[in-house]
Amino acid sequence: MSNNDFNSDLDAILAEFASYSSDISGKAEPAAKPERPPMPPVESKPQPENAQDWTQSEYYVDVSRLENLLQNRQNRSAAPSAESPRQEQRPRREERSEEFSPDFRPSGRSYERPEPWTRRETKKKPAPVNVDKVLNQSDRKKAQDIQQIVEDNQARKMAQDSALRQSREHEDMQQRQIMEHKQKSRSPFNAFVAFIFAILGLFALAWVTKNVHPDSGTVTAASVQARLDLPHNLDVYLNNAYADALDGVAYIKKIYTIPESATVAPQPNPAAFGETSDPAVIQAVIADAAELLDGQQTLWSPDINFYPGTKMQYYRDSSILVLCWKEIYDERCCTMAEIKVAHGSQFRRRLADDSYGSSVQLYASEMAKASNAIVASNADFYAFRTYGVTAYQRQLFRAEPGKLDTCFINSAGDMLFARAGQLTDAAQIQQYMQDNDVLFSLSFGPVLVDNGELIYCESYPIGEIDSMYSRAGLGMLGELHYLLMTINHTDMRPRANVNEFGRYMYEKGCIKAYNMDGGQTSEIVFNGTPVNYIDFGAERTVSDIIYFASALPEMEWAQSVQTEVLQ
Repeated sequence: MSNNDFNSDLDAILAEFASYSSDISGKAEPAAKPERPPMPPVESKPQPENAQDWTQSEYYVDVSRLENLLQNRQNRSAAPSAESPRQEQRPRREERSEEFSPDFRPSGRSYERPEPWTRRETKKKPAPVNVDKVLNQSDRKKAQDIQQIVEDNQARKMAQDSALRQSREHEDMQQRQIMEHKQKSRSPFNAFVAFIFAILGLFALAWVTKNVHPDSGTVTAASVQARLDLPHNLDVYLNNAYADALDGVAYIKKIYTIPESATVAPQPNPAAFGETSDPAVIQAVIADAAELLDGQQTLWSPDINFYPGTKMQYYRDSSILVLCWKEIYDERCCTMAEIKVAHGSQFRRRLADDSYGSSVQLYASEMAKASNAIVASNADFYAFRTYGVTAYQRQLFRAEPGKLDTCFINSAGDMLFARAGQLTDAAQIQQYMQDNDVLFSLSFGPVLVDNGELIYCESYPIGEIDSMYSRAGLGMLGELHYLLMTINHTDMRPRANVNEFGRYMYEKGCIKAYNMDGGQTSEIVFNGTPVNYIDFGAERTVSDIIYFASALPEMEWAQSVQTEVLQ
């Protein structure tokens, strides 16, 4: 008998069991129930020795008889007969294709327990906190204020970050646009300038080859230089134009010059002048002029024994550096003006009334202002005597070289000396000027230092060389590097004779030095004003000056000043 058949006949079995239990217990069977045939005797199972006698209880049921009944029932089901009509009348259930069992698999797959990580764990959300129950009104107000401050700070920081990011993006965009614009605008211009420069270079080379060649035999150094003036000026112009074109891309040093025929130099930059009593300021000015100095050391130093109560003055732009000061040297009061220029054309001479032999005489300060001089000094006062050599703007006006030493200044700014009697006549002087490209001359003397050697003078026709006299001198410290120096009668301090004065200039480092007109004309003018004490306390009118000027065009420094103001 299968498990399913047992479940089907459970009601019938219970009914039969109830009838049997009434017979066993001795109770009367209900009247409606038909009599059943007596059951065969069943042996009783032995009871345990200490067990109670349950046979006398009205609730006692002999289960062994029920087991026998069930066994007989199974036997009848296995072999049906005609005596059991209920079995034949009961319809048989259709057999199922799958039987229920512990290994029952309705879809052919066994149950698989999910892995722990695949299980969805549900967490209970914490119950919301009722702030009104936890905090009082004051605490809630403080919490709201703190929260508002935090939110305001976050909003402010986000706004600042956004503004900074936008500003950087805007600046980057502007820089890119500027660079793109420069590249677009300069590319064709640079190519054009390079082409023009190449053509002019070829033209200059062809011109020089045609006019200056080894077979000419009669071409002197001066004439060659004169013929090359035009190509030189073109080279300077093209160099500066190319420097402007490549501004911001490549650095090309500009070259500034002053025309030889110009009687007035470019106007200096008023903002470049200054005065101070602090040596640190002068050191900063010198540091800014490092490119102009080009490795040369200045005579000025903070260790100088400066004259008490005086200030130092200066001027600096890209073409010139001037430093003026007073110092005590060997108990003398010495006034110094140190000058470094970029080009020889910045060392100049000017005659009163701009003409040789004029009867007009002017103060040195007046002529310096009219010439736009940064610093100036008296020259040789040629109108005071009738001998010596006077050359001006490459022209020889006086040729009496027998008594005085002459100082010639060439286009490179070099000081060249011709001793008294070395040149004998005008023709020889003219040849000397051509050979050495001389622009102008000074005729006073004597020579104090030459090629780094101190020159001792025993006698000289002018200058009262042995007297204690106010002195003025011009010296060279190096290439395009000059010194104007005076010794004056200041605070009753002693003055100097010529040989003493020469020794001072030599000890100051001059490799060349020349004595100029002294006494009351012993004067240095800076920015249009005398800076040294002048004998008798007043200037004396003179016929000529020497001066140093800036070669920087006014539009150059005016543009830079405007840019600084805008910034």
